[in-house]
Amino acid sequence: MMKKTEDQPVPFDEAIAQLEKIVQKLESEQLPLEDLLTLYQQGAALADQCALRLNEARVRMETIHSAAADAGSEPETQPENRS
Repeated sequence: MMKKTEDQPVPFDEAIAQLEKIVQKLESEQLPLEDLLTLYQQGAALADQCALRLNEARVRMETIHSAAADAGSEPETQPENRS
């Protein structure tokens, strides 16, 4: 299940759920060092995927907002024409 993070992105909600499980294991279990490192590596990969997805979403939202402003959907953000 965790190997999927290396091969292809998992859905955002699934990645968050997996991250939460990893954090719980890291905080609550006495694990050998190698297992801790493996969990940490998996968590870091999932965190990177989530950060990338959030950044992509932010860029899309900014693009949509900019397009709406350019189309005049938000006149309050447009400067007044005083000519």
